[in-house]
Amino acid sequence: MAAEISILGRVISLLSSQPTDEAIIALKATEAEEERVDYLANLKNEGAITKEEREELYNALLAEYVIGIVKSNAFARMNNKAN
Repeated sequence: MAAEISILGRVISLLSSQPTDEAIIALKATEAEEERVDYLANLKNEGAITKEEREELYNALLAEYVIGIVKSNAFARMNNKAN
């Protein structure tokens, strides 16, 4: 559950601090977080994941989805400023 809290916590913390577009674009999961998500995904694929692990995986993937959206918006704003 630590990876879930870490990913979601960092995303929320960054977004609530009114970050620059550059800071948003630099946001990504740590190596440990990525390894945890891979581990949980493997458990899911093997049918050996617990309910808690499934929730952790869902929340980590949700955080990655949110990161993708905010990065897309940041890139669009930067592109508009450049034009």
